[in-house]
Amino acid sequence: MGNDNVPGMDQEDLTQEEKEEMIFKVLNSNNPQAPHNLTKFSYKDRCFKTEETVDQLVFHYTVDGNILLNESDEARDQDDFLEKKRAHDLAMLNKINEAIKKDGGKVPHDGEEE
Repeated sequence: MGNDNVPGMDQEDLTQEEKEEMIFKVLNSNNPQAPHNLTKFSYKDRCFKTEETVDQLVFHYTVDGNILLNESDEARDQDDFLEKKRAHDLAMLNKINEAIKKDGGKVPHDGEEE
């Protein structure tokens, strides 16, 4: 069993001066991947201009779906299932057609007496 969860094991020993020191941190919402100096060509002025403000907006886009890779095990399982379903449906259709042919072209109905 490790001492990772024991309080005080991962703390540094600070001097009294370091304990009394005030440290201020400022949090901002700037995008760290956005460029700091963006230069674009101005067709109006016919020269390059540096933009002071840079767009900080970032879109996080996720999609939950049923996308499978063609070569994956799940895709092969799905193909096997669909092939078995098609074979079962075709067998049922053939049985129904044979029953219709036996009865002289009459479609059998449930609960109907002749």
